[in-house]
Amino acid sequence: MLEGATELVRQLRRSARSAAAFPVEGVERCYAKLRAVWKSQGKENLLETRLWDVPHEFNAAMQDAAFVDGDVSHPLGPAIFVFAGGTCATFAEFSIGDTPDDRRAKKSDFISRLRGYMDVLGPNPTGPHDVGVKLRRALLLHGLLQQSAPQLFREGRLNIDEGVLTAFLRVAAFRHGARSMEAIVDMSALGGKAGYERASLPAPRQLALHVDADAFLDLVNAG
Repeated sequence: MLEGATELVRQLRRSARSAAAFPVEGVERCYAKLRAVWKSQGKENLLETRLWDVPHEFNAAMQDAAFVDGDVSHPLGPAIFVFAGGTCATFAEFSIGDTPDDRRAKKSDFISRLRGYMDVLGPNPTGPHDVGVKLRRALLLHGLLQQSAPQLFREGRLNIDEGVLTAFLRVAAFRHGARSMEAIVDMSALGGKAGYERASLPAPRQLALHVDADAFLDLVNAG
C-alpha cells in the first residue's frame, strides 16, 4: 500500500480533478475538500502551505493509516509519509521552540505521530568537519548531468574538465543548495557537447546568482 500513500501525497499537491489512482468511488470528493481548505486560506501550492494550514484529515491519515470520505473510511495499509520542502535543515531544528505559531500548528501533536525521520543533507557543508560534503556534491552533480546531458558519459565515465569539477566540489557554498547546482548545470552550454568544458559554464553574472562567482572561477582556473 506504499503506492497508495505516495499517491495520497501527490493528490494533496494537485487539483482533485486529476485524482484517479485509488479505485474507490468518491475519493475525488475527499481530495476536493482537502484542496478547498488550502484554497480558502490562499494557499494554491502545497509547497507554500504552513504546518497549521494542513487539515486535520491529513493528521488522521498519519495516525490511523486511513482517510475518510464522508462516512466511509478507506485504509491505506502500511505506509510511509514523506514531508519535503521544509524550512528547517534538520529535524532537531524543527523540533525546537514553542511559539504561538507552533502551538497553533499543534506541532507537538504532529511530531508525536512520527515513527522515524531522516535528515537529508544538501550540497553545503554542515560544519567545518563535514567530510561527506564532496561526496554529496559529486553524487548530485552526477545525477544532474545524467538527466540533462547524458551524452557527457562514455561507458559510465563522465567527461568533465578537471577545473570545472574542482569548482563544483570545493566552492565554499551554493547560495540555494541543490537548486543552485541544478541552475548552474541548466545554464551551462552543454547541448551537443561531448564534454563539460570551462567554456560551457554560464557567464559570471549568471553564476553570481547561485555561487560566489569569483571564488568559483578561481577554482576553475586553478584546476
